[in-house]
Amino acid sequence: MRNTYHICLSAGNELLFRSDDDYVRGFNCLALTAYETDTVILADSLMSNHMHICVRAEDPARFLSKFRISYSRYFNSKYCRRGRLGESSPFIMELSGFYHVLTAICYVLRNPLHHSIASSPFGYKHSSANTYFRNELGKFYNQIKMPAKSYYRFLPKNVLCPEG
Repeated sequence: MRNTYHICLSAGNELLFRSDDDYVRGFNCLALTAYETDTVILADSLMSNHMHICVRAEDPARFLSKFRISYSRYFNSKYCRRGRLGESSPFIMELSGFYHVLTAICYVLRNPLHHSIASSPFGYKHSSANTYFRNELGKFYNQIKMPAKSYYRFLPKNVLCPEG
């Protein structure tokens, strides 16, 4: 049975994301891990040194472990480092009840504001707040699909990926 969780992964003394390509790869690793583990991502906010996500999952530890393995491989290869990325024991809290879930999602969406990185939750491009409210913000646009041969610039090799 799927439950709802708030997950926070901190980098400790490092950075999780150093460039826009890192954020793109991080989002793609999250999406592919969610697809592989049948997890639903309700909200996300990826910051340079930590990330918050709210998910509906059967096993949030497995979801996070698979994400960390795939993203760490990319990150370690790109920046010539070794080892696990992030703290050894991430924060995972099961959410119970509508208001608990709503509060956690609001916290995740407002995280860039909380850390004074943006003047509003919509001013930070690496958060799902912009996706939720893109029509209201006038940010709805048709994205050009990239050719299939370009996928692996942003995706790990031999990845289970849905059509399209």
